[in-house]
Amino acid sequence: MSSIPSSLVLGLEQNVVVLLGSKGSNALLKFIPHEDLVRFLAITRHAARILDIPVQLETLETP
Repeated sequence: MSSIPSSLVLGLEQNVVVLLGSKGSNALLKFIPHEDLVRFLAITRHAARILDIPVQLETLETP
């Protein structure tokens, strides 16, 4: 399996966690309130498409 140099991971729950992975390292960028989710996802997907960054959507498990 080839490694992806950078990927955008979005967690969908009460808050959205955005992780930008670069060569195995992940950096937490920000938390997005649930009510801003739709607008945020539209902007993020558009930006990711322009930057050619794979977008991955994952549901966060609540402990």
